[in-house]
Amino acid sequence: MLDFILLWHQHQPRYRDPFAAGTRGVYRLPWVRLHALRDYFGMAARLWESPGMRCAVNLTPVLLDQLADYRAGCTDRLWELTRDAPTGLSAPRRLELLRDGFDADWERQVGIHPRYAELLERYGRLSGQLGELDLWRERADPRLNDFRARAAALPRRDIIDLAVWINLAWFPVELRRAGWVTPWGEELSVAGLIEKGRDFDAADIAELERVQARVLEAVLRLHRLLAETGRIELTATPYAHPILPLLIDSDLAIIDREGSVHPARYARPAEARRHIERGLAVLEHELGTRPRGWWPAEGSVGQCMIDPLADAGARWAATDEGVLESALGRKPTGKDLALPRLVHGEHGEWRLFFRDHALSDAIGFHYSRLNPEKAVGDLLWGLRQRYAEIERGCAMVILDGENAWGAYPDDGRDFLLRLYAELAAAEDIRPLTPGACLDGLDTDGVACPVLDGLPHASWIDEFGSAPGNDLGTWIGEPEENAAWDALRVLGERLDARGITPSSHPEVYDHLDAAQGSDWFWWYGTDQATAPKAEREFDRLFRDHLRAAWRAAGLEPPAELDRPIAGDYRVWTPSDGDVTILSRTRLFIQLDGDARRIVLHQPDGSSRELTPRPLGGVMGLPTCHRAEVGYVESGRYRLELDDRTYVLRVERSEAG
Repeated sequence: MLDFILLWHQHQPRYRDPFAAGTRGVYRLPWVRLHALRDYFGMAARLWESPGMRCAVNLTPVLLDQLADYRAGCTDRLWELTRDAPTGLSAPRRLELLRDGFDADWERQVGIHPRYAELLERYGRLSGQLGELDLWRERADPRLNDFRARAAALPRRDIIDLAVWINLAWFPVELRRAGWVTPWGEELSVAGLIEKGRDFDAADIAELERVQARVLEAVLRLHRLLAETGRIELTATPYAHPILPLLIDSDLAIIDREGSVHPARYARPAEARRHIERGLAVLEHELGTRPRGWWPAEGSVGQCMIDPLADAGARWAATDEGVLESALGRKPTGKDLALPRLVHGEHGEWRLFFRDHALSDAIGFHYSRLNPEKAVGDLLWGLRQRYAEIERGCAMVILDGENAWGAYPDDGRDFLLRLYAELAAAEDIRPLTPGACLDGLDTDGVACPVLDGLPHASWIDEFGSAPGNDLGTWIGEPEENAAWDALRVLGERLDARGITPSSHPEVYDHLDAAQGSDWFWWYGTDQATAPKAEREFDRLFRDHLRAAWRAAGLEPPAELDRPIAGDYRVWTPSDGDVTILSRTRLFIQLDGDARRIVLHQPDGSSRELTPRPLGGVMGLPTCHRAEVGYVESGRYRLELDDRTYVLRVERSEAG
């Protein structure tokens, strides 16, 4: 009998503006709210509908704190645009709505709704153009005046409908199609708004807000019920989702990407322990439990973490099979993965599970293209093949429980319900929680093999680096190192002034937020995101640090007023000939395989560019990108696929 352990990881970094007062619009980005609607509620609802399923759920403490804010009445900027749309939005606010109003999967969330699809056809290109601009930067882009004039002329009806649809499309399919009755008898539905589809008014927005509030209230209640009935095991992550080995000692990171180096050493093990203890306190307050199982942020582990987690009562943790591969010096077999390994520190120990990388990625990236029957059949076949010779042991699948479902029909509902049902009915595979799996091993006297020398690594191998899982996604490139330097400078100043977590808790609250992994994921060139998202993440990181300095009664350094992530433009062949501003960091991005790119520069010189693979929100290689660098005014020519493209660079007002 093979024990199947499934762990859903739910996380968002702190999006709250550290300088905003009150409750309205204090969240700069809406992702906690939108993912709570579709994923945190929807995923829990499907587990409730599947009484034979057992799994683990990882709600990060920083996410739980933000959900509590929303339940207490806090809102984000996008919701304030929606709320104010019927009474009229200024031209700058219309630009913001147009820029962000299509932040959903265009095929599965937009195209299936006729009115939303109509708005995308009408304004999608404008939205993409606005996404390339910085609407709030000090150096005004000369194109903004034209965009504001265009936005002011748009029909009021389109603005209101767009403001509603960007929220309505994020409700789970259960509520969009008909309704869903909670275990406590409350019916939740937005089906009436879906049926209306257009010409929304203030009353419709009020109804949307009412149902939204009930869904946000239901998220924690559902998870508590699932845990209390033994159907899920709630697990822990350090408070703000930091990469713990890097907080303990940044020199432990393997840096093996060309051009990357270690920053000045950052070694603050007490801060790592603070994230562990604070995370457990939040979980106990919000969910009524202090978990003994851990999914460390990004599966990041290392020998240096064993004692801190053991001291917090850890019984088990999990990481990726690539970490075991580094430890063994060879690719693990199913037999290698089937039992957790016992890891020892100087005085503590716990058991470490290893995630089946291929099967986890299959759910996250591939099965959305298959019908549910075929997808579930492939997953079960994969389990039976890789673990065919296992008489007693487990297979563990871990992935985001939020980012995959936009690519699935109906938010993945049919796939998940079929998966849960077939696992519950299987005679040779049984779904279990990690704790129940360990209980069974202990009861039967099954000894776990010992792993000596736990590598300092994560679930991912940094793109462009030497083979082998590592921590390079969060450290080593110039932007990443600049962020680590900013943390180090603040820490040194706090030490010099004798400012501690007990004397100045607000200072360390902001510092904790800045130490989250998410800001570092998007710094550098190894991961790709939209320019608007990277700019906002950069601002949030620097503002969390600025807030910490000010809470300590200190003047923030001037470096925090300047972006760490450079202003940049990503060119793709579909853009054709374009005009951009000087002093812009230019990248050439290609879908599919890398191809030869030759750049002819204004001074007559030429050079060949080498595209590198890079990942997206969930780390899978999504495209190839080559960096041109910061461009100055003049005429550039690109040779690609037997075509020549012209890039004209105009002098910006600042240069």
